[in-house]
Amino acid sequence: MRIGVFTFHRANNYGAVLQAAAFQRYIGKSHAECEIIDYYPNNAIPARFAALRSAAKCAVDTLRGRGGMEAFIKEKRFEGFRKRNLVLSHDKYLGDGAIKARPPRYDVLISGSDQILNTELTGCSRAFYLDFDTPAIKVSYASSFGKDVLNETERELTASALSRLERLSMREASGADAVEAILGARPPVVADPVLLLSPEEWRMTANKPKKLPERYVCVYAMEDSEALFRAAEAISRKLGVPAVTVKGSPRARVLGKELNGLGPAEFLGVISGAEYVVTNSFHGAAFALIFGRKLISAAHSKRNTRIENLLSEAGVHGRQLHENEELDEKTHVIEGAEHYKNLMPLIERSKAYIMDALDPEKRRK
Repeated sequence: MRIGVFTFHRANNYGAVLQAAAFQRYIGKSHAECEIIDYYPNNAIPARFAALRSAAKCAVDTLRGRGGMEAFIKEKRFEGFRKRNLVLSHDKYLGDGAIKARPPRYDVLISGSDQILNTELTGCSRAFYLDFDTPAIKVSYASSFGKDVLNETERELTASALSRLERLSMREASGADAVEAILGARPPVVADPVLLLSPEEWRMTANKPKKLPERYVCVYAMEDSEALFRAAEAISRKLGVPAVTVKGSPRARVLGKELNGLGPAEFLGVISGAEYVVTNSFHGAAFALIFGRKLISAAHSKRNTRIENLLSEAGVHGRQLHENEELDEKTHVIEGAEHYKNLMPLIERSKAYIMDALDPEKRRK
């Protein structure tokens, strides 16, 4: 059985690339031959000679100074990680037109995870909904809209395309609510793919950057947050250890030393070695739990539902730090080693869902 996966894998985003690698690795080692379909969403189709222009721009930026060099190093590390950890399809598909013209040939097609159903992010890429003709079995795993309220296009695609999948699952409870309101049946909520791999597997993937302090507080911000910044500063001061910052957004501020030029493996290395992880990122929180780090999860102003869902599954519902709050260590500090264990029922349900979805006998039931 050959399996093809539609997901986000081309963006230089830590969460996107790591979830893609995790899902492919889990499927490949547990079930069958698996490839990630090298699909470019409608709004990310590279222009002709884009690779040459990108290389030339990197070279110019590098000559201009340190910032350009760090961007170049990050790009190379992401590309190296993809080459080492992702098995891509031989064919590239530039947008929905290419998919409809020559649909990928696999026994099973899986769409997921990440915010692939958010049409505003993908340029209305219908391929992520598996909205094309193919004899392949169609399955969704941990698909996400990344928001609570769907637009008209997403509602239409849910009714017309998601309703035809043989198996459908969501990453967040809010997504399951939205689908149930349209289709009349509630799909199961399953784990983000990064949770399918063990902490030991992730430690083997991690690469701790050189010149990191022996002890430090890691700040990983997807947007600027006064509460997050104050909390990280308070913990750093209390422990007497420096803070290091990985910026997930150019608008986020920096506390202590900014770590630039990190690839996915280096990102894992920073999270895995931190005394505390202070973050408003879903994957920042997920990896803090996986690595058993102390976690302070600050609420994201726009994309907080998935973080809330993760913390609820971990048994720490209501313990996020919100923008109008001051840090209360008894409430807001989450012991990752203790609460990661609470995710095991979710992880086991998710693995069972995959097994059922890929078992031809169970699919007929």
